[in-house]
Amino acid sequence: MIRDFSKDAKDELFQQIDQVTPHGFWESLGDCIGDWGYYLQSWVGLLRVDRYLNNIKDYHLKILDKNNTSKEEIDKIFEEIAYIDHKYCKPLEFLRGELEDCGRYTDALAGIIHSGNRMFTREMCINLKIQIQNSGIKKSLEDLKKDINASGVNVNSMDKDKMLEYIVLYEMIYPEYGGKIDQLLQSDDVLTKEDRTRIKYLAYTAEEPCKAVYFKYINEYQLGSIGGGNVNVSHYSPSSNKIFFTDVKSPFSGDSRGPYTTWFHESGHATDGNAAGKGGYYCTEYKIYLEYFGREVTLQEAIYADVYDDIRDVIQAYAVGASDTIRVEAVLDTFRYGVEEPSLTDAEKQVRDQVVAYYDKDLRGAVNEAACDVYGGVTNLEIGRKWGYGTGLPQQMKRETY
Repeated sequence: MIRDFSKDAKDELFQQIDQVTPHGFWESLGDCIGDWGYYLQSWVGLLRVDRYLNNIKDYHLKILDKNNTSKEEIDKIFEEIAYIDHKYCKPLEFLRGELEDCGRYTDALAGIIHSGNRMFTREMCINLKIQIQNSGIKKSLEDLKKDINASGVNVNSMDKDKMLEYIVLYEMIYPEYGGKIDQLLQSDDVLTKEDRTRIKYLAYTAEEPCKAVYFKYINEYQLGSIGGGNVNVSHYSPSSNKIFFTDVKSPFSGDSRGPYTTWFHESGHATDGNAAGKGGYYCTEYKIYLEYFGREVTLQEAIYADVYDDIRDVIQAYAVGASDTIRVEAVLDTFRYGVEEPSLTDAEKQVRDQVVAYYDKDLRGAVNEAACDVYGGVTNLEIGRKWGYGTGLPQQMKRETY
């Protein structure tokens, strides 16, 4: 049974008081006689609330009539109830927040203790307790991050124990992030504990809005095979909505562009695909007006135009020293539309080869290889092929890695 002290309940009681309030001598006399009847029913135990559970309105009418309750008395009761609500509301809200915090801490500690994680050490628990007591969780995270980043040149050489401490503290505050990334990784039995720790640390310390976008869509796609099946190159497959990796080293701790670059790169393709919904990519659906075009364009159109403008400038630079007149747009079209090279003159083919060689040199290295992925995708993998982007790929795979 619910004790209802809402405005609707109060209004209903007022209406019932109007019904049982006598008007004139004869109604008052009849009310007086009726009240004695209610007193008698109450005395013999017939006027109990448990006898009216299926008709509580009738019970209210009889009690209001018996006691001659006024609207002023009802107002006073509701005011006292409101005062009690106000008095205990904030303490109860505070208590609820404390209980939620305790729940997060308990979940995090359960993660430490879980035998599969092998993180339960006396030293870690003591360290976490001291850190939280001395400076609080958020300040502890800041201090740990400084120590971790100072402990190595990249995530492979950073202090592993401190990274574990950071992850545990972070998941106390943001348990939903830990749950999401665990869900993605749970189907895999190839990644080492170190891989999982480093991936989590990189994700948790990423700059915004990258981190928020990454976690927003992380459970929209799945992790495919690693180093198994017919995976010739790491890629995201829209058809299966999974990210695949060639082996457990090159896309992870041994990534040539920096540890776990390929992991997050392919996650980026998956994010792009799932942000747009089924059947497309966000970069092909998001539109914005740009003065350069004089119209609304998709993000992909803007990227393509930027790449083609850059390639056009390089073609023009080599065309200046060519022996014959070079059709700059004709050379560019071989990248842009996949026009066959036989359509070019010998001088234009030579310029084209010089352009490819220029980008092979310019886009190499850990800093520029990510740009090489972009140029390779825009030019159907004509640029960047020397560094292994798309070498020997079947056409379907090219479409999936775009």
